[in-house]
Amino acid sequence: MKIKKHKLMQIIIEEMNKIALENEDQQAKLKATVRTAGQTGQAVKDKTISGAGVIDGVERSMIEQIYNFFNDIAGKENINLQTHRMTIQTSLEKLRKLIDQKPQGQGEPQ
Repeated sequence: MKIKKHKLMQIIIEEMNKIALENEDQQAKLKATVRTAGQTGQAVKDKTISGAGVIDGVERSMIEQIYNFFNDIAGKENINLQTHRMTIQTSLEKLRKLIDQKPQGQGEPQ
């Protein structure tokens, strides 16, 4: 069977796109890990420091509010975030795709 160069290129591009989509899906998946409060606090602090210069004060405040939101929900009695894992994961994936689609400066008005 002989494949023309154009057809081969098309197949390669399609496969590369599939791999890219799979990688994107993996990025939004929540990992089931167990962490102590101290480990979580240190990880948040380290991530904040590593983003210095790239993340401005307003963005840092937004990140803190999101962190506090999930922390408050998880701290409520009779709430188990693990039972809502798929909903959270799907919402995060939709948010990531939405943000990726908008050109810089085309976000929501403040």
